[in-house]
Amino acid sequence: MDFTAKKLPPNPSRGANPISKLLFLWIIPFFTKGYKKELQEEDLCDILKEDETERLGNELEIYWQNELEKAKLTGKKPSLLRALLKISWKTFFLVVIVYCVNQCVIMTCQPIFLRLLIVTFNEREIDDWKAYTYAGAVSLTAFLNTLTLHPGVFQIFHLAMKLRVATSTLIYRKSLRLSKSAQNKTNSGQIVNLLSNDCTRFDTTINFVPFIVSAPFQFAILMYILYDQIGPACLAGVAFVTEDKQVIEKGKPVEQEEKKSGGSVTARTYWEYFTAGHSVFGFFSVVFTFCICQVFVSGNDYWLSYWTNAEAKRKDLENNVTICTDPNDKACEDTYLARSPLFTHVAATIQGLTTIRACKSQHILVQQFEGHQDLHSSSWYLFIAANRCFGIWLELISDIFLVLVAFSFLLISSCKHVIK
Repeated sequence: MDFTAKKLPPNPSRGANPISKLLFLWIIPFFTKGYKKELQEEDLCDILKEDETERLGNELEIYWQNELEKAKLTGKKPSLLRALLKISWKTFFLVVIVYCVNQCVIMTCQPIFLRLLIVTFNEREIDDWKAYTYAGAVSLTAFLNTLTLHPGVFQIFHLAMKLRVATSTLIYRKSLRLSKSAQNKTNSGQIVNLLSNDCTRFDTTINFVPFIVSAPFQFAILMYILYDQIGPACLAGVAFVTEDKQVIEKGKPVEQEEKKSGGSVTARTYWEYFTAGHSVFGFFSVVFTFCICQVFVSGNDYWLSYWTNAEAKRKDLENNVTICTDPNDKACEDTYLARSPLFTHVAATIQGLTTIRACKSQHILVQQFEGHQDLHSSSWYLFIAANRCFGIWLELISDIFLVLVAFSFLLISSCKHVIK
């Protein structure tokens, strides 16, 4: 299959203005198209130049070769982390700055302004200027949180996609150069597992890294504020923060030991227990009571399912809406399903590696792999953009509601003051 001949529509984010990129307005026409008809492969858009598989693979391969050469000179192990940082440190640095501003400034200031607003209402004479200022500050921090968090999350997931594509490409190129002895020790399942399991961890774990960087700064700021408000008492809670880590680390071994002590009880033990009072009437009374309790417990399932069925229907409705608007018929949400042609191609390559080398067709296979990868990147890019679009607009609606509630109390209070 010649992927170079496949032409997809240009990516709408490429020519979008800053406001459209900030609010993800460029993807709304895609929702409209998905609502009118079932989306097909030709409805996807072209990938950005920075997301091209060939470009990312070549860039990572250059830095990886530098690491290998440096390792030969120094005798140390080459570091894949350093190679990945060299192709992503600029974007990652900007995202970390956005996260630090969001967590350490915006999210920290919002409860402070909210406290000042509440204190203003508790005063005998409400200062309108101060009240409106604090209400505006609470509303502003809510909007700033929304407008910084979601674009930052989108960029970190976009970066994770690029790292996954680069490492997957490097693994595939390496598989084409496997020696005969290495080929006998390596099967297609191991390489597919690397691509489907290990490389996919970029998409699920890298979004937590900026929080690790911003957490110490946020902790220091919050500790200063708490110490200023309640004094040394704030240190009591901090002293037990490490207890959670110990519970997590030792919880699983303790649970395993508790399971070892579990045993079985025979029916004779129960019979001796119930007849210990030498009363058959008491025994049957207990059995009858247990039966009645079981009836009530079973009847409880009906009332439990009464509202859970309604929640299940709401979930089905949500899934139907998502399927209508999702870039790849919901399949792109499941990375394994959306990349199944890629894994099939890799498995076929490993199994026919001897024939491929004999025909010197490695470049054709690499081209097809890059085509599969680019197609998945196109659907995945739209998926994360659609996800952030839903998130940012839902939060903007919530922020507008917050503004209306905050200022409505001020207006009601002002009206009461005028009437008096």
